[in-house]
This record gives sequence, structure tokens and C-alpha cells, in this order.
Amino acid sequence: MIRGYDRYGMFFNEPIGYRISPDGSRILLYYGEIKSMQTTNTTSSPAQDRVKNNWEFTEVWIDSMLSPPYILLLLCDSEDNCQVYDPAQGYKVVFSSNDYNAAKLWLLEDEYEPIKGRLFAAELI
Repeated sequence: MIRGYDRYGMFFNEPIGYRISPDGSRILLYYGEIKSMQTTNTTSSPAQDRVKNNWEFTEVWIDSMLSPPYILLLLCDSEDNCQVYDPAQGYKVVFSSNDYNAAKLWLLEDEYEPIKGRLFAAELI
């Protein structure tokens, strides 16, 4: 490893390209190299989770074609901001929308079906 890169190179019998020198002449290249750097997490900070602690209702959606069935949770707040959480991925947000119908269509497109009933946060207090 050199300066944080793994380097791999190969010599070729025929030129694979050229480099232009300062005087304008071409220098044939017989060696190719790739550099593989260590990955750096460049993900920006996560978007603020407006729904998680301010939800008005939740619905459970199921993909019954899988065995066991796969479940997703839809949470929406009073301003119609909705997020779909995946319990199997540590409740990661897998879809977010500021419109209930858009979230519902997203789930239906992936052939999820709502489990009958809606749980309201006010009912739990």
C-alpha cells in the first residue's frame, strides 16, 4: 500500500497509450497501473426523521408472496409526511414522501398489501 492506495500494474509488449511530454513529443506507454483506495463513507448526514417521533397513524403492509411474509411499516404524521420503515433492516427508512397516496402507491407497486386496520397514536395514550 502506497499513500493509502493498493496498486496493481502490468507490463505490455505493445504500447497501450502515450504521454505527451512538455516539448510536445509523445512517449509511448508500456505499463498500466490501477490504484484501489480504501473506501471512505461519503454519505451525507441522514435527513431529519420528521415522522418517527411525531406520527399520527401507522399501517402494516405485507408481501404475502414471500415465505415467511415480508412486513413493512408505514408511519404518517398529521401533515401527511409519510415514511416506510423496514423492521428487517433495523427500521431503516426505505421510502419517504410528503403525501400518503404516493407512499401507498409505492407499496402497491411492489405488491405489498395493507393489513386491515390502522393504529392511531392517540389510541395508545
